[in-house]
Amino acid sequence: MRMFDINKEQEFRRHEHVEKILATTGESDATAACWEPGQISPYHCHPEATEIYFCFQGGGRMRTPERIVNVTPGSFVVHPRGELHEYENGTKRTLLFRVRYGSDMAARHADWRGKAGWAQRPEDVDYFRRHPVGRQPDKRNGEPASEQPRMQVFDIIKEQGFSGDKLAKKEKILGNIADGDFSVVYCEPGQISPYHCHPQATEIYFWFRGGGRMRTSQMTIDVTAGSFIVHPPGELHEFENGAKRTQIFRVRHGKDMIARYLDWRGRPGWTQRPEDAEFFRRNPPTPLAADRG
Repeated sequence: MRMFDINKEQEFRRHEHVEKILATTGESDATAACWEPGQISPYHCHPEATEIYFCFQGGGRMRTPERIVNVTPGSFVVHPRGELHEYENGTKRTLLFRVRYGSDMAARHADWRGKAGWAQRPEDVDYFRRHPVGRQPDKRNGEPASEQPRMQVFDIIKEQGFSGDKLAKKEKILGNIADGDFSVVYCEPGQISPYHCHPQATEIYFWFRGGGRMRTSQMTIDVTAGSFIVHPPGELHEFENGAKRTQIFRVRHGKDMIARYLDWRGRPGWTQRPEDAEFFRRNPPTPLAADRG
């Protein structure tokens, strides 16, 4: 488990936005993107990677060839592989949490209207010559219409739906794309998640509101708004919510999102499924870490 705090990692520059890649695991990375008022990103795409931006504070507008959407705290946008997009920041400093996953994070830049004197790289000129902006899939070459790039936009504040049940948090999977999914998790005070792992998926949590404690077999870490944690495939973990309602943005990606449950101390009478008992018999776990202090 690796933990970061976007509040502590923020860094701003007057002439250009800052992207700090803080964690990498497998075919993904997690970044703090920091924007001064009015800054504009390149108009770019990632041909082999999905890119997700979650707005923690501030906001602005995201543009694709098809539309422009407002980005506000609690909202997030999902760009499929190959979709051109540009972010223009608003009137306040902005912190965006970015997750990318795919076989190659390389970007192709079509334009950068926010940087005077910018010139396109020859390799990008060649890429867009071969992939013109706005080109539709060619069915004759086996390109299905379902693969057309389309930005997806969500707002976890509007989606919110706390369970009201002290024992069971609420998870809403809002969408999935290219071997990954994105969700919002709502926790009532004191709720405890199952002690579980995803053997074939990376799981990333970003705390938008509230906080609590995340435990693995090796450590217990306090998390607050702005914290994010990256769990590699197979790492057992458990979240215990604090005294306030909590909203968490979650991204998972990998070959299989299936979870294996070892224990659930937050639910009296819980019993383990036979398939999970068999999994942990073949993959003996390490005991849950004790609280710090």
